[in-house]
Amino acid sequence: MANGDEMNFETAIDLYIADMRAQGWLNSPSSERGYRSTLLAHAEDVQNRDPAYVGREDVKRILRRWPNANTQGTNRSKLVSFYGWTMEEGLRKDNPAEQTRRPRRRAAEKYRLTETEVIETLAAAQGIRERRAIFLGLCAGLRNAELRGLQGRHFEREGFVWVSADIAKGRRERWVPVIADSGRD
Repeated sequence: MANGDEMNFETAIDLYIADMRAQGWLNSPSSERGYRSTLLAHAEDVQNRDPAYVGREDVKRILRRWPNANTQGTNRSKLVSFYGWTMEEGLRKDNPAEQTRRPRRRAAEKYRLTETEVIETLAAAQGIRERRAIFLGLCAGLRNAELRGLQGRHFEREGFVWVSADIAKGRRERWVPVIADSGRD
């Protein structure tokens, strides 16, 4: 800051989040929560001191909080972005997060329900509304936020469910084909 004033870490986080939102880098509440959560954990770890006085060892210490390499990699990226912003804003001369080794990421294991599990889940649904919601989630592959954001307009094109950009992950619109109903309900 100007005139040698010190800034506490949490104030820097608020300014960073506001800038990233204004510049279009953070577009969803979920992304903001993720960045804020990582940065607040780091602020707590460094006792909310001025980001100008945080070093590489502080970054390494916070990264050890997450034993999974993929989680470490994701959080390191958030720290690299934050400290990059502090450099652009003239709050520091270097990026201590870039002075740490990148974790070696591994392909995530994705759990997929078996056909039997899908059938049992559908059978456990009570009532037509619950059954339809479960069907959309399981058979159309809709995510939680997508299911909660569905409106009548998403079902207007026969044979498809439209996942509009405003509810889709990463704002990536898509059309999900729907097979003919067997007439059971």
